[in-house]
Amino acid sequence: MTRNTDVPDSVCAPLTEVFKQDWYANPSDHRCPHDGWLRRFDFHVHGNSANLYECRPSLELEILTAYHTGTITFIYEGVFKYDAPLIAEGGGEYLRRSDWIEDSVTQVGESHVRHEITWEAGKWTIEAESVLYAWRPGTSADDSATKTR
Repeated sequence: MTRNTDVPDSVCAPLTEVFKQDWYANPSDHRCPHDGWLRRFDFHVHGNSANLYECRPSLELEILTAYHTGTITFIYEGVFKYDAPLIAEGGGEYLRRSDWIEDSVTQVGESHVRHEITWEAGKWTIEAESVLYAWRPGTSADDSATKTR
């Protein structure tokens, strides 16, 4: 099998830039989040102060790509708000095995970015000062469940 030299070994860039690339919305490209599955959702509040500006919250969302050939991590710094239910709308299915359908990125004023994600089973909205997109080929060794399906 010949390696496509047009595809880099990894990608790490602001989501506002990556979102404009043709490959980002192309489901046949392994860097595209379409049909990806949720692997990890971590929320962190940094520091010990009660002052929001001294303890900027961050959020990391990791998905397994549709072809199970890599992971995409979205890193949200300075989170203002988020609405990310983990159970499908109407109850029932846990979102982890729900496909990522589409997303949109909107600059909100000069202060932050809104990232709206439509999953097969619901919708998420996350607003933050910045969002970083990171794609890596391969999967982590700790996720043997995805290798045995």
